[in-house]
Amino acid sequence: MKERGFPASEQEASAELIGKMAPVRDLRNLLAHSHFHGRYNAKKRYFTVVVSPAKDLDEAYLPEARRADFAEIQSALLLLEDLQAPLSRLAGIPPIPAPHP
Repeated sequence: MKERGFPASEQEASAELIGKMAPVRDLRNLLAHSHFHGRYNAKKRYFTVVVSPAKDLDEAYLPEARRADFAEIQSALLLLEDLQAPLSRLAGIPPIPAPHP
């Protein structure tokens, strides 16, 4: 953007927007390149879904394994909804209405 002569304010806004998108990008990559495992805990009576990269398949249930739970996915969705208007402005297209109220 600097080489093309964009104002400093637009360059800063763009850099901030890209920084905010990093966690969403990382989650997207995890979901796109992972396996989903379901496991039922009969003792505690709940079902867990673990998302783990294929390279870590044997380590999916280790405490240090990278996981994505529903709260993280929902948080990323809400962040994407918040970033949608600035992304639309940056791209020069009208914003897309939110899918739910």
